[in-house]
Amino acid sequence: MIPKNEIDRCRDDIVYFAERYYYLKPGVTIKLYPYQKEILRECTAKDKKGSYIHKTSILSMPRQNGKSEMSTILGLHALFHGGYGHEILSVGIGGEQTAKVIFNKARRAIENCPALYDSIGDKNFKLGTITVPALDSTWEIKPSLYLSSI
Repeated sequence: MIPKNEIDRCRDDIVYFAERYYYLKPGVTIKLYPYQKEILRECTAKDKKGSYIHKTSILSMPRQNGKSEMSTILGLHALFHGGYGHEILSVGIGGEQTAKVIFNKARRAIENCPALYDSIGDKNFKLGTITVPALDSTWEIKPSLYLSSI
């Protein structure tokens, strides 16, 4: 069980959450570059009332700069620390492959982190969807084709 003060700190600081709970493999958490920390903090910045300043974030960067990792961290942070009953949608602009990459990175990070895995278990991973039953929160990861059907 994660202590409440730790949960609060993770909720308030996405970089703290990522560097302690985003596991690349068992026992190895991510080490973010300064530009990644800046992007993540800007994407999750809140106003004085506690509402997100940016309701939508778009990452446009050259290849191999950590877009998928940052997208996964943003999704996991929203899933676990966005509050009760949240529905999060991520769209992989690269199509089906990008959506699968983000889903697989999220699943791997959760499975490698006992604190996160205990909240989900095996039953709450469905293709492109991750659910945290205790929070009644769901994260859907869709390919860009999804946008044309809305």
